[in-house]
Amino acid sequence: MFYNKKTWFILSMLAFFCAFGAYKIFPRTFPILNINLDMTREEAISNSKIISKKFKIGPDSSFWASTFGVDGYAQNFIELDAGGTSEFIKILDNKYYEAYTWKVRQYKPNDVNEAWYSFTPEGNVYGFYEKLSDDLFIKSLSRKDANNLAEKQSIEDWNIDLKNYDLVEIKEDLK
Repeated sequence: MFYNKKTWFILSMLAFFCAFGAYKIFPRTFPILNINLDMTREEAISNSKIISKKFKIGPDSSFWASTFGVDGYAQNFIELDAGGTSEFIKILDNKYYEAYTWKVRQYKPNDVNEAWYSFTPEGNVYGFYEKLSDDLFIKSLSRKDANNLAEKQSIEDWNIDLKNYDLVEIKEDLK
C-alpha cells in the first residue's frame, strides 16, 4: 500500500490542505496569536518600579515577580456564554477589555502589604492594586479633597479623559 505513488500523492495533498486549514483557523481559534506583544518582562518590572516610587505604592525593599497571561475567567465566559471566540476576538480588537496583560507583583516575604501592577501587551499602564494591613493608619481626606485629587491625578497621571464622563451626575451620586 505505501509503495504506491497514488497513495503518497493523496496523503501529501491531504497534509497540504490540513496545514493550510490550520494556518487559516489558528488565529481565530487561539486569540493570543493576534496580540502585539511590545513590552518585555524587564520593561514591565521597570515601569512598575517607577510607578511604585512616584506614588509611594507597595512595601519598601521589596521583591518583584512578573507574568504574562490571560484573564481565563473572562475568556471562558465570553467564549461560552456571550458570543463565542469571534466575540472574544472582537472585544480584544476593539480594546473594550484587555484580557492579555502583564502582571507585576511587588511584595516582601511575611508582610501583608503588597502591590500588583497591570500593563497592556503594548506597554500601557492598565491598573494597579495595593493590599494594605488592617492595622495600618493612613490619614483620611475629606470627600471633596479626595474627589479633587482623584480627578487631578486621573487626568495628569493616568491619561483618563474625564470629558467623556458626566462628573456632575457622579458627584450627585456620591452625596
